[in-house]
Amino acid sequence: MPHLRIYTPDISFEQKKIMAAELTDALAAAFRIALVYRESISIQFIPYRLENVALGGRLISETEEPVYRLELFASKLTPAAQQSLRESLFPLSLELMGLPPSESHRLSLAIIEQQEPVSRFAPQKEPHQAYR
Repeated sequence: MPHLRIYTPDISFEQKKIMAAELTDALAAAFRIALVYRESISIQFIPYRLENVALGGRLISETEEPVYRLELFASKLTPAAQQSLRESLFPLSLELMGLPPSESHRLSLAIIEQQEPVSRFAPQKEPHQAYR
């Protein structure tokens, strides 16, 4: 079942609740997961400190423009399914992060194919150390 990691500066509990609900709905629709199996979709929020990430040789804390990264772990996705996920998750994520389309460069979405089914809360790959 799908597992989504969201790397973001620290966000409020309320914002996490909204994002979790909206993204779970989007993933359930994309993967055609019945309501009764929604619990199989996991979302992990990974906050980072702005001074721990640099873009273009400058710390994000100097530019005051945080970046966001989403990593979706899933198995058995066709190229068409991956494209469909990008087309649905990217605009929704922009909206949830409060980013206008003109700032889409601040959001990245990676779809990471797993050979075996993804277990809840335990993807096979470790988080990127750059965001720790």
